[in-house]
Amino acid sequence: MHDFWSNRWHQLYRTTWKAIPFRPVRVLVTRILSKFMKDPKSIAFATATVSVFMASAFMHEYPVAALHGWSVYRRLFMGEQCIFFALHSIVILLEPVFAHTIGNKLPSKFRSSSLCRLLRGFYALMVGCVTYYYIMNGFVMTEFYRENPVKFFGPTILAKVRETPALLPYFGSYVYS
Repeated sequence: MHDFWSNRWHQLYRTTWKAIPFRPVRVLVTRILSKFMKDPKSIAFATATVSVFMASAFMHEYPVAALHGWSVYRRLFMGEQCIFFALHSIVILLEPVFAHTIGNKLPSKFRSSSLCRLLRGFYALMVGCVTYYYIMNGFVMTEFYRENPVKFFGPTILAKVRETPALLPYFGSYVYS
């Protein structure tokens, strides 16, 4: 999951997330904790990491609330985005612990093997299966996927996709609706 968030997904907003929540929180926590402990860097880094995820959570909560209205949002969707991002921040923080305790016991040949990469991918998929509901539920319930922004060429594009079986996996169930 660390690879997904750090190297793949996070690139577009990296500068913003580092400048706004990450660095200020890291500096603040370091200053506060340095009065009580010798080396607060790891705790400050972890807190700053969680702050990025929570800032992103609040940014995702807002459109769900705006799309559904306050009463529906409060009753059905409030906090789901926060749950998703909180769980992912916990997973991100625990990964190095597991890598250190379990990974060091595994042979280096296995750690660089295709099987290990496959297991890492399976792990990411399982985390996704458990958590993606929370980020998608509020958006899917609006049926945004039924909106076709390409009104003029839409029917032509869909006809071509329906005629070309190799393209079907890239368009999902939208092709059949």
